[in-house]
Amino acid sequence: MKKIVYLFLLLLCSFNMFAASRIITGVVTESGMPLPGVTVMEKGTQNGTQTDLEGKYKITIDDAKEVFLVFSFIGMKEEEVKIVKNKNYYNVELTSDGMELDEVVVTGYATAKMENYIEEAPVADRSYNYRELQGNVAGLKIQAGNSKPEGSTETWKKSTLKDNSMRLEIGDNEFLPLEDAQIAMQVDGNRIRVLIDAYFYNDKRSGLEGTFKLKLPVDASPYYFAFGGTTVFDKDAKGKNATPLAKLHDYTKDNFDLSSVGIQKREDQKSIKQARITEKQTAADAYFSTINRKVDPALMEWSGADMFSCRVFPLEANQLHHIVVGYDVDMVEGVDFREFVLSLPEVKNKLRLDMAVADNNQYVINPVKDAIVEKNNQKQYLTYFNPKVKEINVKLNNANPLALIQAGDANNYIAGSMRISLPREVDTSISKDAVFMLDTSLSSNPVLFGVWVNLVNEILAKNETVIERFAILGFNVGTSWYQKQYVNNNAKNREQALNYLNTLALEGATDLGKALKEASYPQWMNQSGNKSIFLLSDGDLNWGESNRNLLVNYIHKGDKIYTYKTGLSGTNTELLDYLSTVTGASSFTANSEAQLIESAKALRYKTWKVDSVFGETVKDILLSGGVTQLYDGQIIQLAARGSLDKPIQIKASSGAATKVIEFNPDVKVSSDLASRIYGKIALNQLDLIGEQLKSAIVDYSIYYSVVSNYTSFLMLETQTEYDNYKVKSFDTAEKFVKEFTVAELLKEFFSVDPMTAKKAFEKWLVLLRKQEILASNDDILDNFIKEMSDKDFVITPSNEVFKVWDKKNQTKEEIELLNNVEMTFDALQLLAAKRAKSQSEADALKLLSSIIENNGSDVNVLRDLLTSTMNMNSGYDTYYLGQKILDTRVYDRLVYFNMARALEQNNPKLAAIFYYISASKSFRVDTYGSILAINGLFANAFIEKQNNNKSSWSVKEKMFMQQLETQVKKDYASYYDTNYNSDLVVLTYWNIDSTDIDLHVKEASNEECYYGNKNTKLGGRLSHDVTRGFGPEMYVLPKAKEGKYEISLKYFAESGMKTKSAAKAYIEVYKYFGTPKQEVVKKTVVLKERKSKEVIETVTFK
Repeated sequence: MKKIVYLFLLLLCSFNMFAASRIITGVVTESGMPLPGVTVMEKGTQNGTQTDLEGKYKITIDDAKEVFLVFSFIGMKEEEVKIVKNKNYYNVELTSDGMELDEVVVTGYATAKMENYIEEAPVADRSYNYRELQGNVAGLKIQAGNSKPEGSTETWKKSTLKDNSMRLEIGDNEFLPLEDAQIAMQVDGNRIRVLIDAYFYNDKRSGLEGTFKLKLPVDASPYYFAFGGTTVFDKDAKGKNATPLAKLHDYTKDNFDLSSVGIQKREDQKSIKQARITEKQTAADAYFSTINRKVDPALMEWSGADMFSCRVFPLEANQLHHIVVGYDVDMVEGVDFREFVLSLPEVKNKLRLDMAVADNNQYVINPVKDAIVEKNNQKQYLTYFNPKVKEINVKLNNANPLALIQAGDANNYIAGSMRISLPREVDTSISKDAVFMLDTSLSSNPVLFGVWVNLVNEILAKNETVIERFAILGFNVGTSWYQKQYVNNNAKNREQALNYLNTLALEGATDLGKALKEASYPQWMNQSGNKSIFLLSDGDLNWGESNRNLLVNYIHKGDKIYTYKTGLSGTNTELLDYLSTVTGASSFTANSEAQLIESAKALRYKTWKVDSVFGETVKDILLSGGVTQLYDGQIIQLAARGSLDKPIQIKASSGAATKVIEFNPDVKVSSDLASRIYGKIALNQLDLIGEQLKSAIVDYSIYYSVVSNYTSFLMLETQTEYDNYKVKSFDTAEKFVKEFTVAELLKEFFSVDPMTAKKAFEKWLVLLRKQEILASNDDILDNFIKEMSDKDFVITPSNEVFKVWDKKNQTKEEIELLNNVEMTFDALQLLAAKRAKSQSEADALKLLSSIIENNGSDVNVLRDLLTSTMNMNSGYDTYYLGQKILDTRVYDRLVYFNMARALEQNNPKLAAIFYYISASKSFRVDTYGSILAINGLFANAFIEKQNNNKSSWSVKEKMFMQQLETQVKKDYASYYDTNYNSDLVVLTYWNIDSTDIDLHVKEASNEECYYGNKNTKLGGRLSHDVTRGFGPEMYVLPKAKEGKYEISLKYFAESGMKTKSAAKAYIEVYKYFGTPKQEVVKKTVVLKERKSKEVIETVTFK
């Protein structure tokens, strides 16, 4: 069958060989430097490509017609080049267009006029100097010593990727162009609702799976997702259907409705399907199972740093695909105003923007000159056709208390925000010692890091009489101290510290757990007394421990964690609020320099404890972030069920002093967004309970259309499909939400007992049993786990030695790639391999981890990282990467197997448990061939080593290890034999689902072992041929004859999905497996295209 398919594809490809075409190549530069990521398009066609890291491009054109190539890049003038006969090489120099860049948006908000834009080369040195940033970035003034800042009220607006940036990826640096787009925006008080219609054209020859990535504003909450093809076609000259056409919706004052119900009434929505919020694991299982049946599913998951990643299938060839995403978000709070900047996407053809906002002079919209404006019922409706600007600014010229009121047939809701005023009294109990934790990961782009540097200086300078000594810890996946001691807080030491901070390189992922532990328990400090810890980070938990309830265990009791929310891209405000709340500290808002300075001053004053919150006409009052401590000038958000006929009262105390704060604003806006704000705050608080309230969290998430840590958007073909996967209905969720309030659930389930690593693991095992991965009754496993201590569940990182902290130690290649928003794992891996030789493996991993900053939910990237950490023998990193994959791919037996192998040295007891899980017969879903036998071989070798410690085992441990040994030996013998120490073992697996890679071994006798000849005369045996999933396949030869053994891979068939990472096979070759003489070679093979067998390794036995 494989040969028939291959022949058919070969014939198919040959039909195109007769077309008259030629290949054009060249290099694109800027100021003489190569420019990666430049779009190169054949004018008037869909034929295009992009330049690589060296600025090189290659494009095939039709030689029978006149061709023009168009070179474009954000912030650069577009260049058009005519292709002439007999010339195939064209170098192009791009120059700045002199206008503001999409990804650098720094605006002056003190007036309605937009000004103070800055420019930046798209690929440039990520180095920065806090003094150089002053005067170049609006709102950022760096002060040294005791000088006083001016205190600009402008908000920070800098990001490496602008909001609403979107693309539909179909491969490594491949994407479908955004043909047309429409954005509708509704402004209700200080809440913004945005609906985006995006149209992508698949000009490829086949159907594909794609990944739609959308960059959202900070704290945006998606509520709607839909996907499908268009049904409207353009006409050719003969009046026949030609190319698909995007028919944009005509919003008017009579039909401007961005609610889910309103969207469904639109005519253009009838050809696409709306996704439903579903429990995360159920959503992932349904999606991948449905893909294998070639039906149309879609899956939308959070990807970290305000990125949402949506997998869509199929993207039919020569079809226009319609993706709809809706979200809502608060305006950014300034000192005396609120504002929202709507960034507009770049499109090839049409862009339409529609807006509905109150007809009130308090709202200033800029620009408005190109808009068609219609007014009706105290609202103004604005429409822009192909706007020339790259953003629209909406500013509300007051920051007074404001409430959204939602009245319904059954439920009423209120939501609002206010800045509170409290008496100030100097707090004499503040610790004299301060530790500053500075996030130096890739997401701390130069301007964000400049804000952190400024904040360090302001806090120390404004509180010199309070903070006597300070220390500074930089962190990403590793940690590094400025000095391994406290230094006195004076002008000279502050200046020296700022000079040091100016040298730090920004790269890598964010391991907040490791950093919190080091900051709270420094190895150089004899712990005595409490500290004030200032966490200057976006709080993105993309590396290491991601359970926020466990992060508290890393903090010394009595230490307070102060956090700062800048409103800049990627900020995890919920986590920052949580860490400050549970440690009795404050989480400050620092959206501008003025707020930053005020927050630095506020530190020295006593906070007020929230004693109670009450309202006569409301119930279930929720304070955003679960705030328990208040400070003067703090902005709080609250929501409740009910009406605001009577004010809400917050009773607070500070020592013997008490104060009642009333929320009863003069400005009340009718809006259906109030319930969504309530739902978002509710889910944030229910998430603190976690697995115990998972069912309730899913119900709340469905009812309020708010994605939580436990849910995703899932789109299936029919209601029957949803029923088959037991997706909860809206009616079921509604019944629960109306019956149980958040206050009732928290009171019942909240525990004062701290979460421990053991408790978290036990809860996870409960989940595995619910998912039918483990048997429900297993006394031997349960007794073994019950006996284990909490330390047995703690994964300890190895003592890595990081050398690259100074930006001078980064190479030019590394800097260029880290600046490229299109960087891939494979490009980073090449540079990481070089760094491993010149610096250390730890530094190589730090560089490689940078890919996860904007690809947190890309499972293929996570698999690549997991295998890389395994090859580096970093069990700590492998374990947590594996947990990230299992969060949404709980049936991935291969991940359990690899986690077990990675934990052998780091944590043998946990390794045994993961081998046990991998050997489970209860998996409902399994596409991993002979993995039970493969697991059996490696698990048995592990047990043989552990038997050396058998005399120290308890009875329960012996019982468990004996049960594991019996099972894995049986699994191995069921396919191979009872010889566990073989001369040659070859293991392979791969990173892309539904990919068929065949393992071939040509033995010394010249007989070839492969899927068509699994058993050889020499005794070689090959496992089952895996044509779906990720492998594995294994060859075993108990006794090798003298001679050469040639190991090959054949990339037989690929998935329709092209991913951010290239298809790769991982191969491990063991000589004398399981003996003291064991040798192992591990390789990664990039599979760029289908081809004949490729020899990977040759092993010789003498």
